[in-house]
Amino acid sequence: MGVLRHAPQSSHTANPTGDRALHWSWYLFLLSYPWHLVGGGIAYWLTSLAGGDFSAGDGVPGYVYPALYLWMLSPLVASIVLAVMAWMKGRRLAAIAPALASAAMIVVITVFGASEWFG
Repeated sequence: MGVLRHAPQSSHTANPTGDRALHWSWYLFLLSYPWHLVGGGIAYWLTSLAGGDFSAGDGVPGYVYPALYLWMLSPLVASIVLAVMAWMKGRRLAAIAPALASAAMIVVITVFGASEWFG
């Protein structure tokens, strides 16, 4: 009788959950750009319904800026959460890039948006 031989097992096994989280993290980061454009369009539309001019900043309802801010941050925060999940699943170095890119966008939106919208 022959002896069955198994292929040697690699110590580094594939981690499909970490890979999916990492791919979705990048996807959400890239989705945030058209998401921002849609949010700007909605803010412009809401302001025009209220009789104001969003581009000039005149007559903008008080709820529009905070809603736009949350709209813009949501895919970036989700991207960071998924990057952390990828980090915890062992994709350490690869998970740093989408998390840092999303965090940088949050800082840019907060600094420039807050000074423009509330300043």
